[in-house]
Amino acid sequence: MDSSLLTRFAENIFWLARYMERIENLARILDVNETYNRGRAGDNDWSRILRLHHDEEAYLERHEEANESAVIAFYITDRRNPNSIVSCLHFARENARSLRHLISTEMWRQINTFYSRIRNVKAADLRNLSELCREIKEGCQTHTGITEGTFFRNQGWTFYHIGKYLERADQTTRLVDMRRHMLIRADVGDGEADAARQLDLIEVNTLLRSLAGFHAFRQVHPAGMTAEDVVSFLLFDNRFSRSVAFSLGMVESLVGDLSKTHRLRRNVEIRAALADARALLDSGTVAGMDAAGLHDYLDMLQLKVGILTSAIDDAYFG
Repeated sequence: MDSSLLTRFAENIFWLARYMERIENLARILDVNETYNRGRAGDNDWSRILRLHHDEEAYLERHEEANESAVIAFYITDRRNPNSIVSCLHFARENARSLRHLISTEMWRQINTFYSRIRNVKAADLRNLSELCREIKEGCQTHTGITEGTFFRNQGWTFYHIGKYLERADQTTRLVDMRRHMLIRADVGDGEADAARQLDLIEVNTLLRSLAGFHAFRQVHPAGMTAEDVVSFLLFDNRFSRSVAFSLGMVESLVGDLSKTHRLRRNVEIRAALADARALLDSGTVAGMDAAGLHDYLDMLQLKVGILTSAIDDAYFG
């Protein structure tokens, strides 16, 4: 590691970015789940969010069932949940605190203000979930804008963006995997009632909106919507900034910058992990896959992203 950026500072910048991405993503998932995902009886399956984050056990230690109000509180205001928005924002702020000499005054001030707002969220705020999620997303996007506008383009900026795009790749694979059964069923067209197929298409729509991809998808597919097209778009389209292909491409470019521009060349294992992930992406196609096949493929992709993350950790933060 170049002496201009100590290992612990690089790791703190990397995790600052990951936490802020995680917060925005979680706010979008909660909002979309409430808005677009009501079942025939007008209820929502809130347990799917617990499964997405592997939080079933931790949640059920404190609650008897996955009802709307309890899950929303668990993921926004529960400080005992390390995956809640208030916890992630606390961790992001602690990372930013250690980076005061490296980040701008504007970045530090905004994250402080944002944290102060979220830690004071009341029960009445939770009842207006859509408005609260809008506020949280705007807080994250303000952070992103201030960071882009004020962060000096040095090693720290590069590690920040590596963290951001790794988090996006991870979140996209998890979300697609969570919806895989409905996605495949949406295209079957097996003569079941139209109403059932409509619900499945709502699932497809929900997945796109959970990743802020609806309008981008419509640029590529102006009419119609199939599960196969949506999954292919989210995994393989290099033009969509939250697709796995785009995110890993950005990580590859940024790792190259660390080597060429900043002369940090401990990247043999990282490049090998990137090549493995790229080979899997290049060989992948959703056509003909059933739910099990898609799950196995996404499992492999998540494993490759995990190996890449470990390689970066070993090379630069160990």
